[in-house]
Amino acid sequence: MKKKRETFSEQIFLIVYILYAVIMVLVFSILIALYQKRVLEFKMFLVCILLFMLGFSLLVYIFEHKIMQPFQRKIKKFKKFNEGLIYEELFEEDYQMVPELQEVFQRLHNMLDKQSAIKISTKQAEYLALQNQINPHFLYNTLDAIRGDALCAGKEDIANITEALSKFFRYTITETENLVTLESEIENAENYFAIQEYRFGGKLKIVFNLPEEPQDILRLKIPKLTLQPIIENAIFHGLEKKANAGVVVVDFEITDTKFYISIKDDGVGISEEKLEELNAKLERVSVSYVNDERGKSGGIALKNVCRRIKLLFGEEYGIHVYSLPGMGTDVRITIPNIHSEGSQS
Repeated sequence: MKKKRETFSEQIFLIVYILYAVIMVLVFSILIALYQKRVLEFKMFLVCILLFMLGFSLLVYIFEHKIMQPFQRKIKKFKKFNEGLIYEELFEEDYQMVPELQEVFQRLHNMLDKQSAIKISTKQAEYLALQNQINPHFLYNTLDAIRGDALCAGKEDIANITEALSKFFRYTITETENLVTLESEIENAENYFAIQEYRFGGKLKIVFNLPEEPQDILRLKIPKLTLQPIIENAIFHGLEKKANAGVVVVDFEITDTKFYISIKDDGVGISEEKLEELNAKLERVSVSYVNDERGKSGGIALKNVCRRIKLLFGEEYGIHVYSLPGMGTDVRITIPNIHSEGSQS
C-alpha cells in the first residue's frame, strides 16, 4: 500500500513537473513573442522615421527647385526690368500661383507698342556699343597704322585683313540706323567673312547669288546687321565643326510685296528636336531685351535678329530655319519689299 502511494506521489510530482515545464515553456514563449513584437515595433518605428526623413527631404528638394529657384530667377528679371531692360521671358513666365500677377504682366505686355520697343532696343544697342568700346577712333587709327606698316612691308594679306576689320568695326559701332541698303549689308558681310576666311586659312567660301543686273535689288532696304550675324551663326555652329572646307550661299528672291533672303551652309546641320525648339523660339519673339547671348554665340543671336524684324515690320515677318543633320542649314529671312526711297512695293 505504501509502495502504491509512493508511485502515485511520484506520478503526481511528474505531472506537476511536466505542467510546470509546459507553463515555463509557454511563459518563455510568450516573453520571447512579446520581445520579438517590441523589436518589430521598434523596427517599424525606425522605418517610419526613415520614410519621414526621406519624404521631408523630397519636399525640401521640390520646394527649392520648383519654388525657390524659379522665384529667385523671377526676382533677378524683375530687377533687370526695374533698371529699364525689357525681358521677354518676364512676360512668358508662369505665374499660376498668383493669377492676378499673370494678368498684370499680360496687360503690360499688350500695352508695350512696337514703336516704343524699337526705341528701347535702339537705346540698348547704343548702350552696348558704348560698353564695348573705349575709344573707337583709337581703334580705327591703330588698325589704319597697322595696315600702312603691312603695305610698306609688302604684306598685302595682312593689310587687306586689317582694312576689312577696320571697315567692319566702323559699320557695326557707328550710327544705329534701323534700315540700310542691301548693298551696305553685303559689303559688311563680305568684310566679316574676309576676317573669318583669314582666320580659317582659306577653308571657308561665301557666294552671293545676285541677279545679272543687281542695281534694283541692292537698293532694297533691310534692317542693319541682318546678314552678318546669321553668317556668323553658320560659321560657328555649322562650318567650324566640319573637318573639310565649307561654303555659305546667300540667295535672294523678290515678290511684289516681300523680300526673301536665304543663307545656306553645308555644315553639320541641326537635329530635329533642336530645330523644332529653335523655330518655336523664333515664332514667339516679339519684345526686345538685352541679355548675355553675345558671349554665348559669338555675335548677335538669331533670336535678336528675328525680334528686330518683327518689331519693325510685324509678326508675319521674321526668320525660319530649315536643317538636316549632316547636310547643312538654311536660314530663311522674310521682310517686306522696301526700296531705298522708303516706299514699299
